[in-house]
Amino acid sequence: MPPWLKVVLGIVLFFIVLAIGGAFFAVNWVRVNKTRLQQEATKVRDEGRAFGDGKEPVACMDEAIRRYKEKRGFAGQIRNQLFMEACLDASSFPATFCATVPQQTEFIDSSRWALNECQKRGMPNDQSCTTIVMSVVQRCDRQRSSH
Repeated sequence: MPPWLKVVLGIVLFFIVLAIGGAFFAVNWVRVNKTRLQQEATKVRDEGRAFGDGKEPVACMDEAIRRYKEKRGFAGQIRNQLFMEACLDASSFPATFCATVPQQTEFIDSSRWALNECQKRGMPNDQSCTTIVMSVVQRCDRQRSSH
């Protein structure tokens, strides 16, 4: 076997072992922290419902982004997306609100809308912010399909 092939096989084997180890670690971490994660998700959803009760969707966006600015990162994004979805479900949508929100299938328009909403709130070009704000697009799509 040529030496270069041994090096390539060694590198491939290293990455396979690394991937298996990473997957094992991730699965084990989720298993150990499952209860805590579920409790935190329930708490955040409850906060979202309580905050959104009687408010308009814009208030939910403002609050979710304010919270995200305090706790950024992947966990903050997930936490605030859960908050946002629960808040939107509890909020009262004015009849005309979703008329200004593009449909989710209008990829470019909905992305521009989300970027614009984040820019208004001081978070231009922030991918996590747009992901949180896209909950409004999804909620409006559900509202449109129910009518």
